[in-house]
Order: sequence, then structure tokens, then C-alpha cells
Amino acid sequence: MRRKMEKWGQGVLAALCIGSILFAALYTRQEDIRNAAARNAAASRDETLEEAQASPVWQLPVEGAELGEYRGATRAAGGLWTLDPWVRCAAAVGQGVRAMGAGTVLEAAGDQVRIGHAGDTETRYRLLRGLRVREGDSVAAGQIIGMAGGDGAVEICALREDRFVDPRSLLE
Repeated sequence: MRRKMEKWGQGVLAALCIGSILFAALYTRQEDIRNAAARNAAASRDETLEEAQASPVWQLPVEGAELGEYRGATRAAGGLWTLDPWVRCAAAVGQGVRAMGAGTVLEAAGDQVRIGHAGDTETRYRLLRGLRVREGDSVAAGQIIGMAGGDGAVEICALREDRFVDPRSLLE
């Protein structure tokens, strides 16, 4: 009886070893397939993004609405300077807010989205709800990135070479 138990134990051990080897091979193969798919998707996204950015087309973030006044740096009471780079844009609650230009989403969290564009340009959007993009996504000019929030306005700002600029200057 003892010999039968030893043989049975050896058979089970051999089966477990073979199963482990097969599982490791299968898992490694699946990981290789996932990595290859991710590389292909990234290359395809980069090519599409490069094509879109080759001729930048800028648009209003809210269809049918104009951007408000850009205040930039203003002198407050007491002579202190304050920076307000945000421009308000009227929007109906729940109306789609669009990317002003093609680019890559740098951040999408809470009620804000940051998009990096060609030419060291970045646009930022806040007071959004129902974000439609995630960090790392490629977006086209005019693609909906979120919905206007509850106060009937969206705020936009733009940076060029890490300096705030009037977002309306992108539309010219």
C-alpha cells in the first residue's frame, strides 16, 4: 500500500510540475500578445496624432458660444498683482465641451482636463462633469471631452511654452 501511495504522490507531483510549466508558458505568451497589441495601438495612435497635429486646427470648446474676456495679470487693491488665466465660456448644463485642438490628454480628474498639443501648447478645461476622456487618450480637434457642469459655464485656459496666453489667440 505504501508503494502505491508513493507512486501516486510522484504522479501527482509530476502532473503539478507539468501543469505549472504549461501555465507559465501560456501566461508568458498572453503577456507577449498584450504587450504587442499595446505597442501597435500606441504606434497607430501616434501616427494618427502626428497627422492631426501636422496642420493644427483650433475650434471653440462649446459649439455656438464665444470665449469671454481674458484678464491675465491684473492689479488688485493694495497694488498686488494677481493672475487669472481662465476664460469663461457660456454653456448649457450638460452640453458637450470639445477639445480646442488635437492632442494627448495629460490629466483628466475631477472636473478638469488638461490636453497637450503640438508646438509646446497646452489647453486646460474646468467646471466639467461626465468626463469622456482619460489620461493618455489621443483626442481630435472638436472631440467631446466632457459635459458642461452645473453653473452654465466652462472655464478654459491655454499655455504656450509654459506661459499663460489668451485662449482666443489659438483661434486666430
